[in-house]
Amino acid sequence: MKPTAYFGIKYHADNRNKNEIDAITAVLHANGIETICIARDIEKWGAVTLDAARLMQITFAKIDASDVVVLEMSEKGVGLGIEAG
Repeated sequence: MKPTAYFGIKYHADNRNKNEIDAITAVLHANGIETICIARDIEKWGAVTLDAARLMQITFAKIDASDVVVLEMSEKGVGLGIEAG
């Protein structure tokens, strides 16, 4: 079974960091690590909208189910701080 990494990154409604998300997760995949990224896998790049409580519930469940957490922290984000905690 391949290890799983929860990948967190600053959320942007316009998906302006989609290429960055794709590039980082591609490197992880190339090294045998499956990834879960909320923006990509749960919110489907903005096609699915969840209220904050449900989003955090899903996020924490995905973090708990992962072998490792990878956070891209070059931009400040309240959600990233919560995920890191």
